[in-house]
Amino acid sequence: MSPHTAIQLKQDTLPDHVSNTSIVSRISAYTGFVAASEKHRFSAYRLRHQVYCEELNWQPRQNSRLESDVFDTDATSICVASDEGKIVATIRLLDETQAWLVDHSFPDTLTRSSMHLRKKGYIEASRLAICPSMRNVPIDSSGTTALDLLLITLINYSWDYLGKKSVLITTTPLMAVTLKRRGIAIEQAGEIITMADNCKVASYLCDLEVSRDQYRHYGNYMHQSIWPLAPKANVASRIAV
Repeated sequence: MSPHTAIQLKQDTLPDHVSNTSIVSRISAYTGFVAASEKHRFSAYRLRHQVYCEELNWQPRQNSRLESDVFDTDATSICVASDEGKIVATIRLLDETQAWLVDHSFPDTLTRSSMHLRKKGYIEASRLAICPSMRNVPIDSSGTTALDLLLITLINYSWDYLGKKSVLITTTPLMAVTLKRRGIAIEQAGEIITMADNCKVASYLCDLEVSRDQYRHYGNYMHQSIWPLAPKANVASRIAV
């Protein structure tokens, strides 16, 4: 892949509902960004409740209709929102210094301990949720979906801001197949386990460096990325104005 020079857009070109957040990427009428406000995080938790509590019944339903846990305290929520402000996709990132969901809920999906992965610089992605009405629905003429924009945003944020090349994600084998078909470079990290509802789950190691080169939607839309974020090591020098 040829080197990418990101385009920084002025704030007045961004949707109002995300103009004061850390924008990462934009495709058509949808924006991928890091949730920087309580409003956006709660919107992500609301979508997670819809998926994990109401649809899958993996977590108990809450009167608040928000699905959150102890891992959200210091986590980063990445979201995709429409220009109308509706959150249609979200995923959570936890870095190597934080507690991981896999250790608490899915330790048997790892052949080696998470400590080994942390030492190698992995971060964990969890709580992937896509609005049911937006699954497999193109958001532009090339067939890009909300899932694709979420993945593009995750790669951009992890690579350019966190300086990470590797992500651990625990998901269903079916989702893993979907990611592989899109060009995401992943390999299984251990055994597939069967949950109480007979749903199968496994953990996968994702190589972001390879994915950047072979993920078709990432290559198609890198030129549309927006970068007000700066790497942690040099924040002051790359903040967009």
